[in-house]
Amino acid sequence: MTIIITINSLIKNAIKRCVAIAKAQRRWLLVAERQARQGHNNMGITQSIYEDICRIRYISTDEFSTEWLGMNPSYFRSIKARGMEASTKALLVLMDKLHTQSLVHRSNTRHELLLRVAGQYSALAQEVGQELALRSTAAPAATAWVRTTLLKIIMELNEQRLDKEANTYDVPPIIIC
Repeated sequence: MTIIITINSLIKNAIKRCVAIAKAQRRWLLVAERQARQGHNNMGITQSIYEDICRIRYISTDEFSTEWLGMNPSYFRSIKARGMEASTKALLVLMDKLHTQSLVHRSNTRHELLLRVAGQYSALAQEVGQELALRSTAAPAATAWVRTTLLKIIMELNEQRLDKEANTYDVPPIIIC
């Protein structure tokens, strides 16, 4: 009787592992499909976002590297030549810059063109956010527990930062004419 129970538990564990591997492979396939949809010649997220920004307004690769990615002027050219993607840190800076541009274009206006541009920047920020989320959850080791734990940690960090910001008092600047 105990041999049958042991064999059943071994079979259940093997099935669980197979299901976990299949889910991980599916996540990797989704990432590959998304990358294939982004463009031809294996154009990555960084190149895709750069070209989308250039459709809104022209920026040089140096400006993209420094002002949008927060890196040195040759960073984007370098990663592009090597066939690499921007670092997570650079993508975080990019996402924040895109969000800021969206807010700036929405502020104090009802002009249709500016609101449409704000929407484009917002959509690009969402795309970068999805890439960041995929990077941290698409690895085969990212089990459901890892993903939910990461989400909890991020939420806790945000709460701590908001509490810290709420407890600080910024003195208004003094303007001398």
